[in-house]
Amino acid sequence: PVISVTLADGYSIIAWFDLLTPYGETVSGIHSMSENIHKLIENEITENSIPASRIIVGGYSRDGRLALYSALNLPHTNCWNNCNQLLASVA
Repeated sequence: PVISVTLADGYSIIAWFDLLTPYGETVSGIHSMSENIHKLIENEITENSIPASRIIVGGYSRDGRLALYSALNLPHTNCWNNCNQLLASVA
């Protein structure tokens, strides 16, 4: 998506969430975009009849963090559900 980004002097650029510094994003921004990703996934499930088990969300660097956060909070069963203890041990 194209949004206004603080780090880019408020210009609208392609980004998933607002960046305040070169190394940080806002928690509310990640949560908001995660909800958008969940809506995109729900649309694929309901409108296009794609099973949740066939949908993959991924990313690199900041996008990877967003993908991980979104997957961990997804209301559908996913591969992360089997890794709760492992993830808790490294968190």
